[in-house]
Amino acid sequence: MEEMTRIYLGGVLIEEPVTCLTDVMAGLTGLISFVVLSRLSPNTRENRWLSAYFFFLGVGLICAGFFGHAFFYALDHNWNWKTIGWSGSAIGIFCMERGSIYGLRKHLPKAWVDFLLALNILKLALFFFMVRNPDASTFDYVKINSALGLGVIVLISQSFMYLRDRVNGRRRVIGGILFGVLTALLYNNKIGLHKWFNYHDVSHIMTMISIFIMFLGVRGIIKETNQSSPQPST
Repeated sequence: MEEMTRIYLGGVLIEEPVTCLTDVMAGLTGLISFVVLSRLSPNTRENRWLSAYFFFLGVGLICAGFFGHAFFYALDHNWNWKTIGWSGSAIGIFCMERGSIYGLRKHLPKAWVDFLLALNILKLALFFFMVRNPDASTFDYVKINSALGLGVIVLISQSFMYLRDRVNGRRRVIGGILFGVLTALLYNNKIGLHKWFNYHDVSHIMTMISIFIMFLGVRGIIKETNQSSPQPST
C-alpha cells in the first residue's frame, strides 16, 4: 500500500496535496476548454454536446481533487464522497458520446441513431445505479464506463465519421482518446516517479494533455461543421 502524503497549510491538513493539485489542473484545463469552445457558438446538437464534455469533466476532476483526495479524511464516510467527482466525469463522457452519436445522423438511418441515443441514456443510468451503494462503489466502475464510452462508442463513431466526411478535427479527438489509453495503462500498472508524484499524479498530468488534444479536435469539428441556422436542443 502506497504511503499517504500530507501537508499542513495554515493549520489545515491537506492529504495527497500533489494529487489534489494535478486533479485541479486537469479540471481547469477542461473548464477553460469549455469556455473557449462556447465562444465559437456551437450551433448544432453534435457540437453543443461535444463542448459540454469539457465542462462536466472539469467539474468532476476538481471535485475529485478536493472531495476524493485533499479533504476526504474530514468527510462523513457513511457516504462515498468520491462519487461526486466520478459522476461529473461520467456525465462528461455521456455528453461526448451523445455528441458523437448525433454526428452519426448524417451517415446512419434515424432509427439506428435514436436507438444509440437511448442506449446512451441507459448506460449513464446504469453507472449511477452501480455507484449509488457506498459498499459496492469502486473506481472500477469509472474505468469501465470510460473504456466503453470513450474507447468504444466515441472512438468508433468518430473514426467512422472521419472516413465519411474527412473532418480533420475528428482525428485529434481520436488521438486524444488513444493518448488516454496510454494514460490508463500507466495508471493500472501504478507507474509513478516518487511518493510525492505517484501514479495518480502522472495520470492526471497525462489526462490534462489528453483533454487539450481533444479540445483541439472538438474546436476543429465545430469550425468545420457549424451550420448557419441553429437546431433545437435535445
